Amino acid sequence: MTSGNAEKIITKLGSDKPIMFLPDQNLGANLNKKLGIQMDLWNGCCRTHNRISIQDLQKAREEHPNSPVMVHLECRPEVVDIADAALSTAGMIKFVENSTAKSFIVGTEFGMIHRLQTVFPDRMFYGLTPSVVCPNMKLNTLELVRDCMLGKGYEVTLSDDLMISAVRPIERMLELS
Repeated sequence: MTSGNAEKIITKLGSDKPIMFLPDQNLGANLNKKLGIQMDLWNGCCRTHNRISIQDLQKAREEHPNSPVMVHLECRPEVVDIADAALSTAGMIKFVENSTAKSFIVGTEFGMIHRLQTVFPDRMFYGLTPSVVCPNMKLNTLELVRDCMLGKGYEVTLSDDLMISAVRPIERMLELS
């Protein structure tokens, strides 16, 4: 499940049975509020999105008052509540595409600003704060991806039983998406 398909999947599952939502308690809390349901939330979150604060958003809004604020769905509920839009990264691209605004405040991993500027070179994008950098995403480099594709990276080996059992939840997610 991703932030882009979580709402659709939860809606299709229905609220007639208990749901334990993971891996992100902020995404789950935001969905609980939006859908009027009460899923049990695993106590874990994206530490990068969780660092974004109301103060960050308010300061960015003061500095760029004519720019709508888009935040990631994994931000804390109080941040989502005061943003103009709470979206997945794919949703942010669609939001900009459908907007007449010429500038936007972006509340997600700082690398998204580069992606948005590439797709929309005629628009301006401002980060909520420069500290919204995911240390895990920065571990991946083009050189490491290349090396893995050439068979020079780390090999992950899984048993046939585990791979077969892992297919079912992925297929189920894709059915519900």
